[in-house]
Amino acid sequence: MTELSVLHLGGKSTQARALASAMNRRFENRSLADRKVKVEQGEMTLTTDLLAAAITCAWALGAQRSTLDAMEHDKIVPVGVANMIRNPGRRSEEQMARGKRRIAHMRAQRKRRAEAAAKATGARRAICEHAKKAAANYRANPGAYHYLAGGTANLVYLKPTSSRWRSDCSQFVAAIYKDCGLPSPGDVTHQWVNTRAMERSPHARVTAHPKPGDLGMYGPHGNTHHVELYVGQPGCEFIGHGSPPIDSMTPGRPSFYLTFDFLD
Repeated sequence: MTELSVLHLGGKSTQARALASAMNRRFENRSLADRKVKVEQGEMTLTTDLLAAAITCAWALGAQRSTLDAMEHDKIVPVGVANMIRNPGRRSEEQMARGKRRIAHMRAQRKRRAEAAAKATGARRAICEHAKKAAANYRANPGAYHYLAGGTANLVYLKPTSSRWRSDCSQFVAAIYKDCGLPSPGDVTHQWVNTRAMERSPHARVTAHPKPGDLGMYGPHGNTHHVELYVGQPGCEFIGHGSPPIDSMTPGRPSFYLTFDFLD
């Protein structure tokens, strides 16, 4: 067997391809098929998405939290984690037990969230429906969309715009809120909203129990850098505008959630 080595973000190797194939098998058996990644022929690059999938897979298999944090911080897949993913039968009893507990909790949590999502009404339901329509438009013509954090301010999200127009995660969320007749999710008007403005909104509060239409925030409070809409449906927990844009197929890992008093 070829000796494994540490995989670094941006590195290209056949080992990354083997890891991707193994991850897909683990995801399939743990109700995480929505996290499966595309496996290419020959060498593969450890992209940000592939690294995120590896962290999720390691979590599902019972890796310690310190290991997951190190992977995210150092942007690597350690040899031990690669071995765990490729040969899960060799895990310790502690890792196996931890993985089983996590998957059981995840399945129960998904069930509760799916039930809550099905009951969503009013503004919350409208936000999710608008986001899903935007995601469907993107999947039908992904090459027509772009991501740009700067550029000309606008509130367009259901169709491609000029490459010089702003089209990013915060703009996407604010445009949907505006289209649903809701106040700005920030402390500025809709078209100028960014993640920091969302945190400063007088209507916002942090919640540990998100409902459809709430926001998944990335980064420490006061210094966030990304936002996604929480939808809560199995296979479509989040819809966010990133790279690739309007990526509803990849559930996120928010640092915390925001909700707004005008949603309830």
